[in-house]
Amino acid sequence: MPRIPAEVMLAELNRAPNGGYIRMACFLWEEFTGQELSPIPQIGGATHLLFAPERYITGSSVRNAKWRVGFNGIGSMKYCPTVERTPATVAAIESGILDRTKKFIDSLGAEMMDRALSWAYLHETDSSFAIEKEAPSEDKARQFVELLKQAHEPRELSEDYLVELQNVTITNPFDKAASFRYEQNWLSGPGRGAPSVTYLPHLTSSRGN
Repeated sequence: MPRIPAEVMLAELNRAPNGGYIRMACFLWEEFTGQELSPIPQIGGATHLLFAPERYITGSSVRNAKWRVGFNGIGSMKYCPTVERTPATVAAIESGILDRTKKFIDSLGAEMMDRALSWAYLHETDSSFAIEKEAPSEDKARQFVELLKQAHEPRELSEDYLVELQNVTITNPFDKAASFRYEQNWLSGPGRGAPSVTYLPHLTSSRGN
């Protein structure tokens, strides 16, 4: 959105001021640029939900009166994961698995819950380092467990925070990050060259593609 000039957005808006898609685009443009589109024509039409409930798992709708758009994503505009409404996700929700899990956890008692969490933290630590074919030292494993214990604490997902998390889990000082990566990255399996690449993440940034 920040790459689209304001005059282009306004031209499309004046062409169809009641259109649902252009209203959503204008809403997102203002959110992602921190700027305001002006002057705008009179906006009409029914409130248009940002995420179609028949396609996505959604949250409660927060209406933007200016654009008549309802933000119904999971989370907030700063961090909004998307979950498609597939047969598997619908079945999981309808099964009441979260409620049943909570009841089970409540039935364990504090001491048993602490023991279960300690095992889970250690198991996740071993599995995470095994992916990198690395055997962590006792101090390294302890640091990783402490990070897992912080997962429920409300902290803003910022570049500095994510860099901090990455550096705690990396042993080689040359692999430690100082900022987000702005070059292409990939995951690879056994072998060499392009045939060994198993996952190619999409790279977007203000400095290039």
